[in-house]
Parts: sequence; structure tokens; C-alpha cells
Amino acid sequence: MENKRKLNIVKLFKTAGFVYRKNFLYWFIIWIALYLPLDACNYFFGNNLFSVLNSDAVSINIGVVSYRNFVVLPLLLLPRALFNPLALAAISFVIKQTLSQKKIFLYDIFNNSILKWKKLFLACMICYLIIFATSFLILPSIYFSVAFYFAPTVIAVSQCSGLSALLISKIALTGYWFEAFSLLLIKSVLTFLFEFIIKNFLFANVEYFILSSLFYYAIGIFFEVFLVIWFFDISTAKIGLYLKKYLFPQKKDRL
Repeated sequence: MENKRKLNIVKLFKTAGFVYRKNFLYWFIIWIALYLPLDACNYFFGNNLFSVLNSDAVSINIGVVSYRNFVVLPLLLLPRALFNPLALAAISFVIKQTLSQKKIFLYDIFNNSILKWKKLFLACMICYLIIFATSFLILPSIYFSVAFYFAPTVIAVSQCSGLSALLISKIALTGYWFEAFSLLLIKSVLTFLFEFIIKNFLFANVEYFILSSLFYYAIGIFFEVFLVIWFFDISTAKIGLYLKKYLFPQKKDRL
């Protein structure tokens, strides 16, 4: 039997606001430990890389440019594959502990993510490979990018393997995919606008890089909190005991 959803949109925003305000210090620490290094890699390494690739010395030989793009562009995705799942898992763990009215210790937040980094990385790599393999069809790649989005959340609050987490994320969104797609689209548009305003008007200079990152993720983390709470709500409603069996298993799964 399916359970009814407990939270409407107003209650979702109220709950997300409460969880966000209550754990603001933890969000700040997560930003310093995970998001700031990711931004630094993207900003400094990415800018230097593309400046080299676009230089006259390199552009003389088109084959060299194509080869270098093919080799180094995956390197730009590597920091994202390492840091993003860890950050989302840490955020999800804090949310779960808060909603369960349990004490949160900083050590537990990062220990939970670090102990599961192999599962997180594996899930992220499988997701990227599937999206890449279906990218020429466009629609399937969009479908899988949404369906697998909450795999790090599942891993953070369970002992599931990376592959199981991808499947559970997909199963949980059955019947809610378009709603998830709409929320992620709204999040992407709003964060893009905030990023454009922050980086082009408020903190355009490189010396304001850290402030730019801080303001961007202060907003971005709120959206992640909202999405994770929404996922907890719909997943309980959609597959009830089936999901609970995997989110709270008696035995640990292997990678």
C-alpha cells in the first residue's frame, strides 16, 4: 500500500527553511571542505586549460587541439565527480539527522561521506557513462540525469551499493519524474541567474572569487535541501516498505 505524501509545497518550503537555518554552520563547513575546492579547480584549472587550448601555438594544429580536448576535458569532470557526490551525501545526512531529531556531530557528517566515497564515485561514474552513452539521443540522457540525481542521497542514508542506489533513485521517481525534472529545471535556471548576477555584477574580479563562491552556494545549498526533503517525501509515498527495506537494510551490501 502506498503512503500519502505528507508535505505540500508550502510545508516543503517551511521545512526546507527550518532545516537550512538550523544547520547553517554545517552548510558553511561543507562549502569550505567540498564546494570551495571544486570551484577553485573549475575556475583556475579550467580557465588556464582553455586559455592554453585556444592559444595560437595550439590552434595551428587542429588535431592537437582535438586530442587535448578529448584527453583533458574529462579531467575537468573528475573534480565534480569526486566533490559533488560527497557534498550532496553530506547535505543529505544532515537533513536526515535533523528530520529524525538526532544530534549531529561534524565528525559523523564527513565520516559518513568519506566511508562511502567509493560507492558515491562508482554511482557518479556509472551515471556519467550512461548519460554519455545516450547523449546523442538527448531525451534518454535527460531522463537518466534526472532519474539518477538522488543516488548520493540514497547512499548517504543507507548501506546500499552504488548500483543499487541508482536503481532506487530511479524507482523512487517513478510517477514523479516530470515533477523532479521541473524542480531541477527551476533550480538550474535560478542558480544560473544568481551565478550570472554574482559573478558579473557583485563579485566580477578574481580577488572576489571566494565571496562569489560563498554567495552562490549559500543559495545553491538551500535548493539542494529543498530537493532532498522533497525526495524523502515522495519516495516514502511511492514505494513505502520497498524503499524502506533498502534505505534501512539489516545487512551491508557490497560495492
